[in-house]
Amino acid sequence: MKKNTTKIDILFFLFFGLWGFTNHAKNATETNPAATSQITKPLDSLSPQEIPTNNREKYWVQEGRITKDLLLGKIHYEQNPDFVKVQPPHTDRSLYLLREVNEAFTRMYKAALQDDVKLHILTAARPFYAQKTKWEEKWELPEYQTFKGAARARHLLRYWSMPGTSRHHWGTEIDLNSMKLTYYQTPIGKKTYDWLQKNASRFGFYQPYTKQDESRPYGYCEEKWHWSYKPLAQIFLQKYLELVSVEDIQGFKGAYTAQELNIIEKWVKGINPEFYR
Repeated sequence: MKKNTTKIDILFFLFFGLWGFTNHAKNATETNPAATSQITKPLDSLSPQEIPTNNREKYWVQEGRITKDLLLGKIHYEQNPDFVKVQPPHTDRSLYLLREVNEAFTRMYKAALQDDVKLHILTAARPFYAQKTKWEEKWELPEYQTFKGAARARHLLRYWSMPGTSRHHWGTEIDLNSMKLTYYQTPIGKKTYDWLQKNASRFGFYQPYTKQDESRPYGYCEEKWHWSYKPLAQIFLQKYLELVSVEDIQGFKGAYTAQELNIIEKWVKGINPEFYR
């Protein structure tokens, strides 16, 4: 009789022990959807809120995918497996973005359409040499010839980055719809910008170049068209400040002004304070 009781006790313990473990696991995933997402979905299919920070840190930082060449734009995006080509109707140009950024934009594009707002990408990842070409074209414009040295560079830096300092090198940035301030004074431009201000953060996008004031005294003028994918841009900025020095900013006309202007401290870091939170 004692042996039978012991067997029954063991079976009872195993049954309810297994039931408790299963129930606990179920409750854990119900209260933490991100935990379920890690198991059932690939990272590039998750919303910014679903992707745990440590997954990004592991992929980009611990595995060494953020190199100095990537940060300086000295890579071929079409050959890098972390980048994908942006497809129509999101753009009508040959553009590349980091895979996660492209997926996040796709979700934002669909949400905007539901509110009768159409988003169109004008610029995405931009390599060093494309930035160099544009910078040097502007550097030689007659309107800038009356300025010398750092003064000439400072005028260009109102809206254009020195090669090697542009966030567009990273594949985390997009310019949308129009790069003319007058567009955002039109009804459609105002509607688009208002929608982005209200909704873009739900998809991970923030405006890095807001109005200049006490909270953002340095950097570029306000750019209502420029939106940055914060979940990755924060990581890339941190690595940029660790890996890149002013001595790396070279290879183009006017590069000698980078140190005098303190280009990294005042322009690379001169962004919306939201990116430091």
